[in-house]
Amino acid sequence: MEGEEPLKAVKELLTETAEGDLASVCSWPGEIKWMYKRGGPTSCIMLTPLISDKLTEALMFLSHYIGDVH
Repeated sequence: MEGEEPLKAVKELLTETAEGDLASVCSWPGEIKWMYKRGGPTSCIMLTPLISDKLTEALMFLSHYIGDVH
């Protein structure tokens, strides 16, 4: 079925905490921005899960920016 392959790729990139739901991570870039403003990068690292995969991080930023444009 058309569209299943991109969906599978997105789900594989999501963090475990997203539980397969892209919408649940769309606000992540906004959340880390405010954490940096409140306590600097050290607090941010302590309060948010580290994103080890650059493609996962890129997906999270892209989904956030698309939401902003919308």
